[in-house]
Amino acid sequence: MIEFATGPSPREVVESRTGHLVVCEQGHELSEVIAANYAYALGAGLVIVPNVPTDVADAILETFYSLYDHPDYSARELRQDLRARLCSFCGALSLPASPSLTFITNKLPFGFGYSEAPSTHLFTYPDLGMAIINGFASAASNKDETVAAVVVDPGQTPAPEIATAAELLAQRGTFVRGYRGPAANVRDVSQMIEHFPYDLLIIATHCGDAPGYRWTHEFKDAEGRTRQLVVDIALGIAQSEDDPDVVQLTRFERFHSLDGVLWNDPEKAKKIVVGSAIVEYMRQAHDTQELKPISKETINRVLGSAALRMYDNNLIALPTAALANYRTPIIFNNACVSWHELSKRFMFANAKAYIGTLWPVTGVEAEDVLLRTIGKHFGKPLAHALWSAQREAYQDQLRHPYIMTGVYPQWLRGSRSDGPHEILKSLAEGLGVWQGRLSKADGGDEQRLRSLKSICRFFQVEYEHMKKRWPRKEP
Repeated sequence: MIEFATGPSPREVVESRTGHLVVCEQGHELSEVIAANYAYALGAGLVIVPNVPTDVADAILETFYSLYDHPDYSARELRQDLRARLCSFCGALSLPASPSLTFITNKLPFGFGYSEAPSTHLFTYPDLGMAIINGFASAASNKDETVAAVVVDPGQTPAPEIATAAELLAQRGTFVRGYRGPAANVRDVSQMIEHFPYDLLIIATHCGDAPGYRWTHEFKDAEGRTRQLVVDIALGIAQSEDDPDVVQLTRFERFHSLDGVLWNDPEKAKKIVVGSAIVEYMRQAHDTQELKPISKETINRVLGSAALRMYDNNLIALPTAALANYRTPIIFNNACVSWHELSKRFMFANAKAYIGTLWPVTGVEAEDVLLRTIGKHFGKPLAHALWSAQREAYQDQLRHPYIMTGVYPQWLRGSRSDGPHEILKSLAEGLGVWQGRLSKADGGDEQRLRSLKSICRFFQVEYEHMKKRWPRKEP
């Protein structure tokens, strides 16, 4: 039973009654409480494991990312080492018979270390509770049909699985929208990700950290101290809807160093006092735009930018609104090294599940794993379907690059709903919401007004298209 008391959580292992085991990494006390509730709801066992230091975790993720860039070691040797290290952090886990696992992690893909069992992951921070609610809610309300799916193929890599996936989903009653070739451009895909009502999104393209810029800023903080902040910047570029000579920029920033101390230095707190430096930088650089860099240079890679290559340019996915017009979709990002950063961003933006890869995958294996997951193993718990697909595709426990994030008890379902009708209804509701926001917008903020008008235009165009194509399906 759950016991409410003061003091630290007990460290005793809770035995599983169902074969499921929840493994929670320390570091956020609230997450331990949520993990206990999640395990209790599933009749699962619970194990609390020590926190992995941030610098150690970052180094492991970087090894996954650059698996084929080490001339002195084979990829297989590195995978063996990574598997052993992930298992060592968890200690001697006693797995139940026919086990399944949920890892509640700060950032590491522990499931790769235990590829003998199906597993999924949840992040301790932020919004662990909301991620669990999103995963459970649709199943509890019997609204977990895959009514609408979107497939994206910019043509940057061979992706024969996209057409086959669309056919498989359509056979199960799912309405499928496709973005292929020139239609898979940064502007249209980014708008679709946030505003088109879909339950499943499948992306097939290149993914990786983008080149960018390193800017050095010098300014005074709120206490009057001179600070020097170095920031790495990657840009996503989209063509404007209104003017071919205007582009829209998405700017990803990563702090590199402050006053000469690396931002990811594990001893940073002992070497500098951050104080108001970051707040003051945001105010001067972004709010008032009065701060200009004192030096600029180009760099080959902006860590964590995780750019998706579209037909025209890089899409840096930083959803600012909830995904899919406030639905809780499943994202299958069938691209290279697509788990590390994007899993956090999409889950934070209300995805109920996200599947990505830890290292580069070939077109053949990408096709094999996706089609087995949504084909032969369709209808199984999603984590189990993905695990089964990888076992068959690789027949090697060391080559399981696909990692799932989300609660364990969720499924891909077929649909008996009227897809066009459901989409029209959702688009109409979304148009009303955003038109209401536009009517209340402050006329002095031109950038926000342009953004709201663009969103309203998206809903209006999509609604009129659906209404014309399916004229008797209007809600």
